[in-house]
Amino acid sequence: FDASELPPSDVVAIQLQGEHRIVVRPSGTEPKLKLYLDIWVRLENVVEIRAARLDARDLAARLAAAIAIQLGF
Repeated sequence: FDASELPPSDVVAIQLQGEHRIVVRPSGTEPKLKLYLDIWVRLENVVEIRAARLDARDLAARLAAAIAIQLGF
């Protein structure tokens, strides 16, 4: 991922271990922050896609829970 290819914006991208990242940006219409989780799972073949989706969802859920704890939610 090359951030220089993106248009300028008010975001903070936190690169995590591997290719995962957290992107934080302000809402354009409400007084709140939005967090996005980018989870990457490499596939050796198409047959693994179902298991990879489940692994990615599990990792995203664990990461979201950890972030919520750190933010006091």
